[in-house]
Amino acid sequence: NRAYLAMFGYASLAELQAVPRERLYGHPSVRQRLLALLAREGTFSAQEVEYVRKDGTRFWGLASSRVIRDPHTGTVAYHVGAITDITETRRAADEIQSLNATLERRIAERTAELTASEASLRTLVEHAPEAIVVYDGDNGRFVSCNDNAVRLFGVARERLQSLTPVDVSPEYQPDGRLSVEAAQEWLQ
Repeated sequence: NRAYLAMFGYASLAELQAVPRERLYGHPSVRQRLLALLAREGTFSAQEVEYVRKDGTRFWGLASSRVIRDPHTGTVAYHVGAITDITETRRAADEIQSLNATLERRIAERTAELTASEASLRTLVEHAPEAIVVYDGDNGRFVSCNDNAVRLFGVARERLQSLTPVDVSPEYQPDGRLSVEAAQEWLQ
């Protein structure tokens, strides 16, 4: 039909018929595979095929075809098929795949950077001369600490991580305020 001729860039059926069919395929072996499917199963559908136009440009088509047999002899009379140009869809899918690959690479790089940064921070905290604790701002409990904090508070690391600043403080601060009030002020 006219749409088929326009898709491939030919002006007439006669002009198209003068071209060996293999030249319409980006990879001539694909045509052989599709013909084998038709011979074996009598049909194929939704096959992504790279085609070649008259001017040499390429496009991707979603092809489906069916064998039509002579009702009296059962021999193949002809093939009926359809091709939908999916070049833009393929291009968009390739772009998404490329963007995903770039994103995955960037995530891997950033994860490696964060891992290295975390290791550096952990080294600094563990070897710092000060007692360092990290606490959960929501419940006020310590979530991690270095060895100097364990020594300062005289409590095992596992136990210290279930306590709050109030739990390890005297009842009153040096300025006379209650430790509970000072801790709440600090948390705020």
